[in-house]
Amino acid sequence: KEIKGVRHDGGEFWFSISVQMREEGGQKLLYGSIIDVTEKKQSSISLEYLATHDSLTGIYNRREFEKRLREGLKNAQQNNSELTLLYMDLDQFKVVNDTCGHKAGDVLIKQLSQQLNDVVLNKGMLARLGGDEFGVLLEQEYAQSAIVTANKLLNVVQDFRFIWENRIFTLGVSIGLV
Repeated sequence: KEIKGVRHDGGEFWFSISVQMREEGGQKLLYGSIIDVTEKKQSSISLEYLATHDSLTGIYNRREFEKRLREGLKNAQQNNSELTLLYMDLDQFKVVNDTCGHKAGDVLIKQLSQQLNDVVLNKGMLARLGGDEFGVLLEQEYAQSAIVTANKLLNVVQDFRFIWENRIFTLGVSIGLV
């Protein structure tokens, strides 16, 4: 069994404990070993994170979004609850990539995605679906206020200013809601 422990300094570590029961001389004895598996466990956690999150932005990726969308649709149907999907496509993003290069585009996406995530945080799920495309899933009571959330996201994009090499860029966004 793998168990998470805490060191005296507050740091966490993982260990594996393996035990066998043996009978010797009429007594039941436990024999086993304890092995530090912190590095292996951290690698496993990192791989799990990379499988579900966009490597550039740190928000959820398309694969995890599609998985959660399928689950959300199933739950909404079974429980007669609401689920809202917002699809967002940035306007003018190609201009930044074409005039300043992909490095600038990556920085823009990273900065903007964090601001978008601040709007969605604790209300739903934000994911990067493609280069300049994002999706938002809102469930239960947050699904009912999806238009408010969409307007907040729209305002974040409209207020966002991207500065690269003394150039200032503004963006727009198209948002679809279902």
